[in-house]
Amino acid sequence: MAPCVKKEVDEDDFFRSILLTTAPKAEKTEPEIEEINGHIITDSTHRERPPKKRQVLESVIVRRIDEILQKERRMRDVGRRLDTFKNSNSKLTKKEEEMRLSDHVLHTRLKDIQLDLFPIDLDITTLNTTITRDFMSDRYGGSNIACFPKISKEKIRRHGYNDFMYLNMRFHPHAPQVPGAPGLYFRPGKARPSDTEWTENRVYRLFTRLSSGIWLKMGLYVIGFSEPLSIEEWKRNDMKTMRDVWSYKISKMVWGRGTRCSIRLRSQLGRDPTQEEYEEAFDSDNRFLDVSSQEVSNAFLLGEEVLSVWTLRCVGYDAEFQRTIARQFANWTPPPRALKKPKNATGQVKKEEDDESKHNIDTVTLKRSSRVKQKTEPLKKRKVVELEDDDGRDAESEDEM
Repeated sequence: MAPCVKKEVDEDDFFRSILLTTAPKAEKTEPEIEEINGHIITDSTHRERPPKKRQVLESVIVRRIDEILQKERRMRDVGRRLDTFKNSNSKLTKKEEEMRLSDHVLHTRLKDIQLDLFPIDLDITTLNTTITRDFMSDRYGGSNIACFPKISKEKIRRHGYNDFMYLNMRFHPHAPQVPGAPGLYFRPGKARPSDTEWTENRVYRLFTRLSSGIWLKMGLYVIGFSEPLSIEEWKRNDMKTMRDVWSYKISKMVWGRGTRCSIRLRSQLGRDPTQEEYEEAFDSDNRFLDVSSQEVSNAFLLGEEVLSVWTLRCVGYDAEFQRTIARQFANWTPPPRALKKPKNATGQVKKEEDDESKHNIDTVTLKRSSRVKQKTEPLKKRKVVELEDDDGRDAESEDEM
């Protein structure tokens, strides 16, 4: 057996081995906090890890806010752009100005079409020559009150035009005011498949009424579908005037008969009428004039009836046609108008009895001018008077949309 040799161990080496085999002390994960005189002091040597998740959240918020601000700027730009297209000769009343849509509503309808003026190569004098509806009806045919007048075959054979469209700014405050400008057209009722007959691949010769009896040719336009005014948009405070005007006119005018028919059937049946029920009622002699403007307004607010919105985009002009009507109108003598019947005991003036046969419109009683009404009727009725057409000089004012 080998002898046991005693080996001396250095004391320092012994304790060093122990220290090395001992688990290292855990690092501090939380800063030391001391409280001195009521103030909290953290350990200055502690460094927190940057809150990466918080930084990402902040960047998302900033990016979202920037997107909202950019959208608001784009909406304001649409409103300002259309304001630059105002015609200095257009005359709108305060009520008609209040019918203009907000920047938000305008942006949602016009964001997808070109907002620049269509270039037109024509001298400024001829370009801005205005005409009257009586002139167009006399020379080119069709009713002098309809938005899309039907032209007789004889007139079409004579001049070859059957694409006229007329917009009254009393109902269409965003109709083009200067040649080549974009705009909007409103139409009561939901868009139907049959609407493609007058919108798809159709180009219209558009005229806009700037003031009483004054119409200006805007150019050749195509009509594009847009979303109808929503319930939320109808409920906006800045939409009240437009809702009141359209509701009143739909309850009275011949072109509102389809909407009145739908409203009355819905109230009678307690549900939406079927297409067959609607067509049967519409083909009857009932004019549904018992439907009030309040019923029409309620139908809009409930989403039961809608006001469709269509975009107007200029795709041409036809300068030669403008030169022709400018030359013809300068030498045109208006035909004599039929004498109006004298006022009766109540101060009302009736339309000529043959209006319905000539223009296929309802024969209705004309209202007295708003000036007379304000003098003779109670103040509570003045609001209704303001919504009526108060320009007796305009032949198309009563029934035109």
